[in-house]
Amino acid sequence: MATHRTGAVMAALLLAAVSGCAGGVQSEQDTVTLSFADLTSQDNTLGQAAQAMFEAIDEEYEGTIEVEYFWSGSMAGGTEILNSLSSGMVDSASIPTAYYPKDLPVASWAEGLTGLAPTANILPPFVANPAMHAAFDSEAVTTEYAEHSAIPVTVATTDSYSLVCKEPIRSLEEARGKLVRVASTLHSAEIEELGMSPVSLAHGETYEALQRGTIDCTITSISGAEDLGLYEIAKYLVPIGFSPTVLPVLFNKDKFESLPEDLQEIIRTTGRQAYFDTYAHASFDEVHELLQEGSLAPDADTEVIIPADMRDALLEFRTERAEGLAGVAPEAATDAEAVVADFAGTVDAAVPLFEEASGISAEPPEDAEAFRARYETVAERSAELDGYLAEVAP
Repeated sequence: MATHRTGAVMAALLLAAVSGCAGGVQSEQDTVTLSFADLTSQDNTLGQAAQAMFEAIDEEYEGTIEVEYFWSGSMAGGTEILNSLSSGMVDSASIPTAYYPKDLPVASWAEGLTGLAPTANILPPFVANPAMHAAFDSEAVTTEYAEHSAIPVTVATTDSYSLVCKEPIRSLEEARGKLVRVASTLHSAEIEELGMSPVSLAHGETYEALQRGTIDCTITSISGAEDLGLYEIAKYLVPIGFSPTVLPVLFNKDKFESLPEDLQEIIRTTGRQAYFDTYAHASFDEVHELLQEGSLAPDADTEVIIPADMRDALLEFRTERAEGLAGVAPEAATDAEAVVADFAGTVDAAVPLFEEASGISAEPPEDAEAFRARYETVAERSAELDGYLAEVAP
């Protein structure tokens, strides 16, 4: 009996093979193997978004996607990861534009568009991210990435960056002369505007630099500081609205174009939506948890400080710089005025929708108490936020 079953199976397999050679359609899709690299950990908000993106792609593509992940810079460091992608060492990666101002002048310029969005920490992933997707879909940006054998498929705009410091800073006067780790020309300019001195350091060297006193503060996202363990040694958070960082997810161009066309479309639609939704929620949820019961909880030994003079000076500087952005665009950004206008228009349309859905104002918070209260208010509106995200989806 067993022999009969084996013979029947072999006959069926032979028939299927013959049908395939005769032009029949395969009943199962071949497995597609991809690799993905990130400078952050798999538990970071960016890591969560990337995993959600590939899971959504896999689900729609009938469970035939296998992804090998390289977390925490294990594939390459911050200044090498673009080369790893361009050379095909890795198929896809989340790569900060801030690390490549010379290689990616148009994308780096586009990052400055975030100055046209509200500076309150909580807002950029929700209101600037849809507009940033449009900017990174523009011909000037995609052409520039193509020169590095890369294709942007989605993008994350972080929450507004903050200072994390070893000593309290409560005014512009106290800020003067402080040494601050930065990783972008945008942040260097903002730090200098506030009378502080920028210091260039690799992402992974920040903890040791703070510990040794090589620097006084670092500019970082609130969740990024937790990811590096910075709150263990730097007990003062100053969330006054530094420019967010823009982190596109890129594919190696040859790899992407070698994929089946229906899979390419799924990556650009389903994958993009999953990344956008997950990152927006995760970036909020992590900060909310830190403020409730984590390193930034009221009973923790970390203090939140919002010096009004620093916040107002930074807001004025960012606004003035953003208003003149089209005039300082790289020569390759031939559609600069249109990109700026489209970005501003998308943000202006999104802000009132977000205010209605979230129950908070887009204006920066006045003090630490108001800063905490906003996260509590938004946390109670999960269903409304889901509706908002669906409405403004890139």
